[in-house]
This record gives sequence, structure tokens and C-alpha cells, in this order.
Amino acid sequence: MTNKPTYEELGQRVRELTDELLERDQMEKDVERIFNFSIDMIGSGNLKGYFTKINSSFKKTLGYTQREFLENPFIKFVHDDDVEKTKKALADAVKGKKEIYIENRYKCKDDSYKWIEWKVSVIVKEDKFIAVGRDITESKQAPVALLKSEEKYRRLFESLVDVFYQADSSGKITMVSPSITKAAGYKPEEVIGSYLKDYYVNPDERNKFSELISTNGFVENFEVQMKKKDGSVLWASVNASLSKDQEGNVVGVEGIARDITERIKGEEVLRESKERFRSLTEVTSDWIWEVDKNGFYTYSSPKLFDILGYKTEEIIGKTPFDFMPPPEADRLFDIFNDIRASQKSIDCLENINLHKNGQSVVLETSGIPIFDTNGKFTGYRGIDRDITQRKRIQEELQKAHDELENRVKERTIELEVQKSNLEELNIALQVLLDKRQEDKKETSDNLLTNVKELIAPYLEKIKKTKLDDQQKAILSIIESNINEIASPFTRKMSRTYLNLTPAEIKVANLIRHGNNAKEIAELMSLSPRTIYNHRKSIRKKLGIENKKTNLRSYLLSIF
Repeated sequence: MTNKPTYEELGQRVRELTDELLERDQMEKDVERIFNFSIDMIGSGNLKGYFTKINSSFKKTLGYTQREFLENPFIKFVHDDDVEKTKKALADAVKGKKEIYIENRYKCKDDSYKWIEWKVSVIVKEDKFIAVGRDITESKQAPVALLKSEEKYRRLFESLVDVFYQADSSGKITMVSPSITKAAGYKPEEVIGSYLKDYYVNPDERNKFSELISTNGFVENFEVQMKKKDGSVLWASVNASLSKDQEGNVVGVEGIARDITERIKGEEVLRESKERFRSLTEVTSDWIWEVDKNGFYTYSSPKLFDILGYKTEEIIGKTPFDFMPPPEADRLFDIFNDIRASQKSIDCLENINLHKNGQSVVLETSGIPIFDTNGKFTGYRGIDRDITQRKRIQEELQKAHDELENRVKERTIELEVQKSNLEELNIALQVLLDKRQEDKKETSDNLLTNVKELIAPYLEKIKKTKLDDQQKAILSIIESNINEIASPFTRKMSRTYLNLTPAEIKVANLIRHGNNAKEIAELMSLSPRTIYNHRKSIRKKLGIENKKTNLRSYLLSIF
């Protein structure tokens, strides 16, 4: 028979149950608080591959809302390369494996991926699981980043142009970059183990380097001559600092050496060039100068004193216009501004300057624009040449030329007047000559008329006398000649066709009167062949040589 509990025992049990319930309620509240505020992703789900409840860290880590994540099997969010091992873990849970650890990549809402480390507790009887996930992306990527960093450092080290080196406290070289080969001809393994002092050309420079780095803990831009493998010398600019261990003790030195041999040579060439330039500016007869972009003198050669009487320091900071008469400065100001704006060269620009003693000096200015290494315009460099004497000679030559030109003009006017007078005289002479020709013609016509009128009666009387045949022939010839001389045809032919010979005129006259060649030959006592030649010449001179024109008809038509 079982003893019934007393009221005290029942009260104690009630109190115990009450405390247990309160403790369980507090535990559930604590669990809920941990679930909601955990940095890790905490969720529960079923073995079909779905989460049924997740905390807010899922959204913070992966970016999805609770609904987006719960409505899809979690395998959908797993990286393709991790799907198989995730499926295997789920299969193990279904088979009864209670504890599962897995790392896989989950796709975030922004399409990136994160590595998640899962610890899964499986409740087989209830066909569910509880999983805690932690973002381990950084720890996963750290080794890769480290490897990439080391690879990057290695490539950087091997591709250095400058020479990086490390040495211990005794000066023994413990590391050197491969660039030592190109810089000095040594292989790295030939240098490692040797001492820094062995490569200095001048031991005093090594001592000075050691003193500086010991005092300051570093050196910057220390220029030193170093030995190359082939025995030649290179100039190096060294930046170095002391190396210390964790306790602050000096354990060596490390630094970078840059080959500046070409720069040193270039500086030497530049120094020599400047020296040659200085010598040139001192002996040349021209004044060499430089101005900045605003036209202020920044350099002047000593020749300035010989040309304008000023010392170099008197002109620096001033402009060319400060040494010109005001009207000339006004004229040149706009010209120079146009040239400067277009950055063109100055080519033999003549300008008047004032010597320190007040005299005018004519200069011929030429210059070129100057640009810095970035192509920015910085001013002009040029020369001025004293052309005062040349201008005076030119002015004298121009004056002489003008005087000669004036004299030529005056003489030309005189000759024009004389020419006009001669033309008037020629006109008067031509009038007189024409008058003389008219008078001559009139006299000739009168003479011929008188000859015919005076002689013709006597010829008629003679013809009535008894004459023998010879006398009749002679009389006929005389009468024919007189008629010919007085004939208008003969006079016209002699005036119009001046190129006909007297014999040709006579032949033409006889042809016109109807005489044939044989009759003409007998009358003129010439051969028929000669008469034929005269006829041919007459036709040619009259312009009918190649025409089918009757000569007698043509002669009759012209008079």
C-alpha cells in the first residue's frame, strides 16, 4: 500500500515544478534571445533540404529575406562546385548521422559567394536538424591573398630596376635583387656573402656612408662610385636605413641603389655645354638674352654693356620696352603680344633702344619660344644685334638712291620735252615734204604737158615732110617715147608700183596698147626671151602671178 504524500510534500513538489517551469521559461527566452541576436547564422530545417526557421544573421550574411530563403531548398544557394558534397552531407543526416561538419560556398543576393562553415545537429526521430553557420570567407581567402602577396612581392623583387640589398651588421651582403646583373654585371650568387666595402671605388666614401647611417639611422640620395664586374665604374644614388630586431638592436642595413651614371654624364655634358655657352656669350658680338612668358628678362649676356651700356643686373626683371623711346615701345608692344600669344619665333624684328647715355641704338631681334618638359610655354630665348651703323649706311645709300632717282626723273622730263619738240618738228617737216611732193608732181605734170604741147606740133610738121624709111622709124620712136612719158598710165605705174623697173614700165605700157611680145622686142631692140621675163616679173609684182588673168585686160582695168 502506497503512502500518500503529505501536504507539505505536495507543496514542496509544486514549488519545485513551479521553479522548473520558470527556469524552463527563462531558458527558452534565453535561447530565443541567442537565436535572434547571434552573429552566427542559426536555423532549423527538415531533412528534405529546406530551412523552416532562420535568424536575422542569414539576411545580414547572404542578403536574402526570410521568405526568399525558406521558400527554396538550400541546395539552390550552394555554389555548383560544392553541390555534391552538400548533397552527401544531407544524405548522411537522413541515414542517421547526428553531427555533421561542412564548409561550402553560398551565393549571396548580389551574386557574390561566401564561404560558410556549418555545424549541424540532426534529430533523426523528428526528421529535422539544427544548424549553426559562420562566415569564414576572410580566413579562406587569407592564404590565397598571402600567396598572391608573396607572388607579387617576388615578381616585384625580380623586376626591380634599382638594386635592393640587405647586409648584416658586419657589412656582409645577405640578399641582393637580380637587377644587380644588369646594373653591375654580377650574378646575385656572386655578390651574396661578399662585403659592401669591396665594391666602393673610394674607401673614404664608404667611411662617410657608415658615419652618416650610424648617426642618423638612414641616408638619402648618397652618391657614390661603385665597381662593376668588368672593372668599369658606375655612379649610384643610395637610400638605406639600419635594420633592427624586435628588441631594437641593430642587426644590419638594407637599401636601394640606383644607377645614375647616365645622369652624371649628362650633368657633366650640361656643365661643359654651359661653359661653352658662357664662353660663347662672352666673345660673340651679339647680345644673348632670355625672357619669361610675361616678357621680363631672366638672363642677359655681358655683351649688353657694349651695346646699351647696362650691366646684367640692371636689366634683370625689366622688359625690353623699358629701354625704348615711348613711341617705339607702343609700336612694339602690340607686335610682341601677338607673337607671344601665337608662340611663334621672332625673326629679325628691328627696334630702337636707348643707350644708357641717351643715344639711339637700332637692334635686330630674333628669338625662339621656350617650353618646359611638359610642353608648357615659359618664355623666349634670343639674340639682339646692333645694326645702327648698317642702318646709317642704308639710309645714306637710300638718300643717294633717292637723289639719283630724282635726277633721272628730271632728266626724263627734259627728254620728254625734247621728244615733244622733235615730234612737232617732224610733223612740220613731214608737212613740208608732202608739200614738196605735191609741188614736184604738179611741176612734173606741167612739164610733161608742156613737153607734149611744145614738141607735138613740130613732130606733125616733120611727119608732113618727105622722109626716108629710116627717118620715119626714128620719128616714130621719138613720138612714141614722148607719148609714153606724158602718158597718165606711165606716171601712175611709176608712182604706185615703185618696184617696177623703167624697162618693165615701158613693156607694160606697150602691152596695154596691144603690142605683142615680138613687136615689143623689135621696138625695144630686146630678145623675145627678155620680153617674156619682163612680162613674168610684171605679173608677180602686180600680184597676179598665179592667176588666170589677162595681163593687158588687168593693165587696162587699173587705169
